[in-house]
Amino acid sequence: MRVDGKGRPLRFLLTPGQRSDQKGFAPLVEGFRVRSGQRGRPRSRPRKMVADAAYLAAANRRLLRQRGIGCVIPRARTHRRRGPFDKGAYRQRNQVERFFARVKQFRRMATRYEKLARHYLAIVTLASIVIWLRELA
Repeated sequence: MRVDGKGRPLRFLLTPGQRSDQKGFAPLVEGFRVRSGQRGRPRSRPRKMVADAAYLAAANRRLLRQRGIGCVIPRARTHRRRGPFDKGAYRQRNQVERFFARVKQFRRMATRYEKLARHYLAIVTLASIVIWLRELA
């Protein structure tokens, strides 16, 4: 799931439950446009990407570095190379958690009544649309 700074959904990807979330990281980063609210073309990349520690893999960090996106992913205490870490920016990750809390208010989504992936994706899409409409109203 990819959300903006206000916790509104921008892009989501459904992966099989038994697969690692690492497989979905690159598709969420690629092919994305950021509207700045000003005139002109939208930016093709955000300034920073805040992610959970589960996405610490070197391939993910390399992908972000190649695209010129700042990376805010915490490293484990046992990790050899620690480097600087922006705690203030990492606090923005709670926007994703808040989004999931809002989505779980939709009973069909929280209880996973939908067994087919395309039906579940449709419910996620509808929930995201409702969240955007509530924000705009």
